[in-house]
Amino acid sequence: MEYYDPRADIVFRKIFGEHKHLCISLLNALLPLKEGELIKSIEYLPSDMLPELPEGKNSIVDVRCEDEKGRMFIVEMQMYWTEAFRMRALFNASKAFSNQAKRGEKFRELQPVYCLCLLNENMPETKEYVDEYRHVYIIQHDNHKELTIEGMTFVFIELLKFHTSNKAHKKLTDLWLTFLTMMQDNQDSVIPPELSSDRNVSEAVNYIKEMKLNPEERAHYEKFWDNVACERTLLAERYDMGVAKGIEQGIEQGIEQGSQNTNRDNAKKMKDLGVSIEIISQVTGLSPDEIKKL
Repeated sequence: MEYYDPRADIVFRKIFGEHKHLCISLLNALLPLKEGELIKSIEYLPSDMLPELPEGKNSIVDVRCEDEKGRMFIVEMQMYWTEAFRMRALFNASKAFSNQAKRGEKFRELQPVYCLCLLNENMPETKEYVDEYRHVYIIQHDNHKELTIEGMTFVFIELLKFHTSNKAHKKLTDLWLTFLTMMQDNQDSVIPPELSSDRNVSEAVNYIKEMKLNPEERAHYEKFWDNVACERTLLAERYDMGVAKGIEQGIEQGIEQGSQNTNRDNAKKMKDLGVSIEIISQVTGLSPDEIKKL
């Protein structure tokens, strides 16, 4: 049986954007919240805070909510990595934090903003950390890491680095990440049985099993994956063009540098043989000052 992929925008929002308790479970599992700071209740917020990126506009899935303490949570899924996505996440969180001031609160009453970024591709700067798929970014002192500025926390999770075969599936974090990645290269649409060990994750699985999309929603679902594939192809082509251009420029620069080095070698030999600087300059194209320094 074919099941819908929870990474697709329409499916993700139907599960986590319409069922508060499932969104709470996901956030509590993936965010660095201490004991006593876990989310108990949320209210959904509008998701039209800023326009979509000009590139990759069809690959971003987001859910926004606020808990009983006034803390704000932004959940975004990016199907492929671009540097613009990082800046979008920063802009989103910054705007969410600053918008609290419009309510009339004093600065000391502003509540933290957490941005959870689920990435379906790896971040270039973390490629050497092959076993680390969760990256938490906070504002901290460069010399004294224990000194931090509270306000904004960013959590980037690289889904491709999460391997279910290496997990004991005892943690809720692993269960939710298994749920999100279970359709990755899963031709037979097999749902891992261990997902039934948690009530909330099991409920999300049942939504996947029972989900019925109307013709318009089904067309949107298929268009989403078509757009993702198209955008990934365009990015790959741009990358290849950039590499090719870089190689071409490197060859040109290498030829030019080699020619300059040859001219300097020839000029030095002629200078050692007593040839006049004027003649050396005419032959090699080097200036008299350059020749004198050889």
